[in-house]
Amino acid sequence: MKIDFSAILTDLDDDPLMIAKKGANTLLEGGMLSADAKQNEPMTLARAARIALGAPYRQQQPATAEEQFDDIALALRIGKGGIVEVSETEIARIKTRAAGTFSTPVVTARIVELLKIAASEPEARKA
Repeated sequence: MKIDFSAILTDLDDDPLMIAKKGANTLLEGGMLSADAKQNEPMTLARAARIALGAPYRQQQPATAEEQFDDIALALRIGKGGIVEVSETEIARIKTRAAGTFSTPVVTARIVELLKIAASEPEARKA
């Protein structure tokens, strides 16, 4: 199905969730925020998914080499956003990896919400 990975994640007040621009000096591990507010930008679904897919695995048993390859291949395909064709399996993988990556539930919840909205749209079902 086709997903718009340029969609912006929002907080509980529907304000954009912010993340440090690529290359900005960050205060938090994983590049979540910069000390300089001018160095922050709205977090897109693409950026959140890429962070989740590229994050260390937190499970007891490490992922297989094939699973790791699939995660990075998907992250590269998502690229900088825009409309990307993804399978239901890939959507499930993004959700699972997001749940294990982000300690803030609103980030994972918004990722899941945007993926569900896209999956329920008529054009997405045709793809």
